[in-house]
Amino acid sequence: IKGNDVRVFHVIDGTLTLTGEGTVTSQRESSLDQSSSVIRVGDNSTDTSPNLVIDKDVTIDAPDTYGVTIFGKSDKQTATINGKIITDSSSALSGNGSNEFGETEITIGSSAVLESKNAVAIYQPQRGTLNIEGATVIGKGGIEAKAGTINISGDANITATGEPSQVPNGNGTSTSGYAGSPIVNIEDGTVNGDVAILNDSTNPMPEREGDINITGGIFTPATNEYDIKPFLPEGHSLKEVVDANGNKHY
Repeated sequence: IKGNDVRVFHVIDGTLTLTGEGTVTSQRESSLDQSSSVIRVGDNSTDTSPNLVIDKDVTIDAPDTYGVTIFGKSDKQTATINGKIITDSSSALSGNGSNEFGETEITIGSSAVLESKNAVAIYQPQRGTLNIEGATVIGKGGIEAKAGTINISGDANITATGEPSQVPNGNGTSTSGYAGSPIVNIEDGTVNGDVAILNDSTNPMPEREGDINITGGIFTPATNEYDIKPFLPEGHSLKEVVDANGNKHY
């Protein structure tokens, strides 16, 4: 699809299931074209509960926009992703954190690949739960979340390709180089990049500070500035290994 409105699907109610084998894509013909994503789940003014399902052999290709955005006014918007979402300059998966919007429930399965070449792969500023069950997540930043709960389990592989940096931004992503929400629970998987809690304000509210709990997995920090040991609950420990190149692994 090309043209002024490059959104392919907008799920306002009911369930959209993309199955079989193929690619869903759209391109802008000019900078005046409007649409933030190839697929959007939810609507700002309709109280409904839409659901999106992407099966394992389906690819969402978004060279000019976000891949999938999920947000709306209803009680809950849901998505189950088992296929691929590939983007260039925007996140593969993004929500919306406006106060009046409802919660989201997103499950990313073991066969899923979410990749952004030049942005944070997953951006979650909204309330709700994100379950990553063995997926591959690659971006300049792996995951950036400002609300909700993220649960990472299975053989997940999360990689941040950018240099660790943060530019505070109250209306969008603010980091790169971090593979890391107020609540993040990591039970297993491979994480390549720094894991950290960062503030987007010079006067952060203590009750909104993040919490990361690591009980398992393999970690390769990008820098020595951020240590994952403070995120280990009492009674848990990770073995530190230094490879032949002097890089730390846990």
